[in-house]
Amino acid sequence: MISKEEIKSHFHISPLGSLKWGVILIVIFSVFLILCDWAISEVVDSRPPTADIQHLAYLTRHASGVLEAGLDNGLKVVLKENHASKVVTAYLSVRAGTIYEGEYLGSGIAHLTEHIVSGGSTRKRTEAQSEKILDAIGGVSNAYTSRDYITYFISTTSEDTDKIIDLLADWATNCLIAEKEFQRELAVVKREQSMRSGEPGYLLHTSALENVFKVHPTRFPIMGYSSLLSRIKREDVEAHYKGTHNPANMVLVVVGDFEEEEVLRLIIEAFKQAERRPLPAVEFASEPLQLGLRRREIEAPVSVSYLRMDFRTVPLFHDDLYPLDVASFILSRGASSRLVRRIRDELKLVSAIETWSVTPPYDAGYFAVYAVLKPEKLRAAEAAILEEIYALRQDLVSEEELAKAQAQMAAELFYETETATGEARVLARDMMSAHNPNFSKYYVENIQKVKREDVRRAAQAYFRPRSLSITVLKPQGLPAAAGEFAPPEEVSKVKKIVLDSGIRVLLKRIPYTSTVSLQAYFLGGVRLEDETEAGLSHLTAQMLLKGTEKRSGLEIARALETRGGEIIASSGNNTFYFSARVLKEDFPLGIEILADCIKNSTFPEEELEKVRERTLIGLRAQKDDAMAAGLRFFRENFFKVSPYRKDSLGREETVAGFTRQDLISFYSRYAHPANVVLAIFGDIDLSRAEKVVRENFADFEGEGTLSLPRIPSEPPLTQNKRVQTTSEKEEAVVFIGFPGMAFEMRNDRYAMDVLDAVISGINYPGGWLHNELRGRGLVYVVHAYNFVGLEPGYFGIYALTQPEAVDEVVRVVDEAIERIKTQDVALEELRRAKTICVTNFVMEHQRAQDMARVAALNELYGLGYDFGDAYTKGISEVEPEDIRRVAQKYLTRRLVAITLPENIKGGE
Repeated sequence: MISKEEIKSHFHISPLGSLKWGVILIVIFSVFLILCDWAISEVVDSRPPTADIQHLAYLTRHASGVLEAGLDNGLKVVLKENHASKVVTAYLSVRAGTIYEGEYLGSGIAHLTEHIVSGGSTRKRTEAQSEKILDAIGGVSNAYTSRDYITYFISTTSEDTDKIIDLLADWATNCLIAEKEFQRELAVVKREQSMRSGEPGYLLHTSALENVFKVHPTRFPIMGYSSLLSRIKREDVEAHYKGTHNPANMVLVVVGDFEEEEVLRLIIEAFKQAERRPLPAVEFASEPLQLGLRRREIEAPVSVSYLRMDFRTVPLFHDDLYPLDVASFILSRGASSRLVRRIRDELKLVSAIETWSVTPPYDAGYFAVYAVLKPEKLRAAEAAILEEIYALRQDLVSEEELAKAQAQMAAELFYETETATGEARVLARDMMSAHNPNFSKYYVENIQKVKREDVRRAAQAYFRPRSLSITVLKPQGLPAAAGEFAPPEEVSKVKKIVLDSGIRVLLKRIPYTSTVSLQAYFLGGVRLEDETEAGLSHLTAQMLLKGTEKRSGLEIARALETRGGEIIASSGNNTFYFSARVLKEDFPLGIEILADCIKNSTFPEEELEKVRERTLIGLRAQKDDAMAAGLRFFRENFFKVSPYRKDSLGREETVAGFTRQDLISFYSRYAHPANVVLAIFGDIDLSRAEKVVRENFADFEGEGTLSLPRIPSEPPLTQNKRVQTTSEKEEAVVFIGFPGMAFEMRNDRYAMDVLDAVISGINYPGGWLHNELRGRGLVYVVHAYNFVGLEPGYFGIYALTQPEAVDEVVRVVDEAIERIKTQDVALEELRRAKTICVTNFVMEHQRAQDMARVAALNELYGLGYDFGDAYTKGISEVEPEDIRRVAQKYLTRRLVAITLPENIKGGE
């Protein structure tokens, strides 16, 4: 399927179509070059690891630590050892994306092929056997289709490396394209196509590409057009698969905790039967020169307007790639950037704005501006945006802006490659787009060379009215308008200290990250709001970065963004929080700014109105998202008195009425030293970090004694209930909820996680519900999840489906729940479910910021910062009777909340 991440990468990130990588700070980069004696083209060893490895056409060991190899059947292999955690990720990419569909161009056959091949039946094993292997190893597996290529990937723990390589090789070289699987996935893709066509973001971005490109195949949507998709036969997919899934057309990247020689042998063995075949020559239609402004306005059932402004630019290997990327960061990256500061914050013309530069390895580059705004502000916003963009053609950007952009881009490289999965993703994109595993480092070097004059010259060349295309989605009825490295130092245990004021501080050294995560969590959120305060915690949190006694909001943003750092403040169900991330050398600055915001926020009135306006637009835009609207409807009906019935954004009527004093009062009540946990995880010296924390928080004192309100108890659900509403969407949304548990119910949580894995796979497609409902073509997506809070939550199941299938979906869910309550889970199924739980837990705790967040929350909730350390043991002790016990205890009465298209009635 097309993942959310992949859709975002194609529409928001560059270079390489789906790439927008950072570059290392000039000083850091220079020191790195000196210490490591590294150069882009340097190869330190071209010999095989041992002389007896067969079937190698070439092998190159790069100083960056990457081993690149070519098999004699044409397969390209990239290996990178990363022993930071016991994780291995494999990405297999095939140059078979949308633009390579040939005679099927516009049908979405590439996307359909990806659906069938990923986990499909092969000459070696059935679909069920592949799924069994994935379940057994707890593998996180998925696939996506881009305009350039199809990628299949699996992440797991290191002991199962051989299995994921064998699975990927089998799918990519031996798939049968079985008729049953073809029919099922064709139905799934058709439903996905129908559902996505109603999503504002998808409709806007696909329409924008059709507006910008009239000939080049990049104009075609990845999911294709329904009329063409309907003509595809099984034999067409088989032919497309055989024509594209050729080892000479593939790149396999493996990163993680392994020995490279062993993995290289595994790959050779897995692909030895795959024969190299001639690849057809591909020539794309050349896009003609655009000679004038293009404008396209589309009416849709939306509550706000969505804007795209696109300029035609350059392909990947053009030198202007680099100043265009820098220009994008100067325009829209961070609160101090030109468009965000001027268009969003000062003029208040938009609620969100961003830019990106797409420079693929073929001639279809473009520079995009995206904004969300009120319909009546469209014309003024367009004019103001163009004024800022065209200003780049006249005046040089400041040295400060250039340095800030380069620093931000620097940090992105560190952040994206912080995990084995991220590093594999970067290497795969390097190879598929540039045929060079070191391209990102080459990109690093060239970004550092960009001068102010380069940015102005590129703006003059490409930001011209005649090459501009404007696309608008609006409400209906409106008028048009590396070398040798020392082994990594060991990760420390968490060090907990309590300051005299009562602040709990958690410190953990993770030396391999090169970054530091700062997380400060307070009890708050919707749980501490009464009905008249819905959204107050969120609005208060948003204002915490808008000004202090020492800095304005713009100065806060600039102080971190010029160093490649970032900070956000937000609010959820149980907390409001700060989350910051900086490079390790900037840790003192990061902690000083965090402390300043916590202690000295001033809640400036002029900023409040801007934040309020964006929040109100966000509430209206929620109505355009089927899942968000469905969840809100469910929670408002499931809970009667529990604070969890409210959405964190609040309600339009309450948000509109909050005063500055309301925010100050709320913050004063809960911004108390006894109500906060500060977690600092990353490349820090523990003693120095403690000293810096004490210095910055010594004068943090709360007002009086912390007093938390009494939370009303939710009355029990005494009978099954069903509620319905309607929307303008074509799909139906089903939410089913059972009264749930609170955080303190530890043993029940372990058993419920395993139950979740059995029936829905935990976060990834799988389990009883997925197999039954997706297997029969009844849903596009179905998942279960355990919503746990400081107050009892719920065990929920949601599905996206067609209106006529709603009752059958509910019936199948009821059957699955009855089965889990009355029958013991088979031991083999239990083992697989436990493995899925543990593997997902490991995958979700790779980054320093994830570790810090979880530790801070567990400490704040009274579970202890090390609660997560017992997870694996707790899961391992779950027995069949535990699953049956929690099922019988919690999965009793349920509420079904259904959102149907207008004019359609549903029944029980």
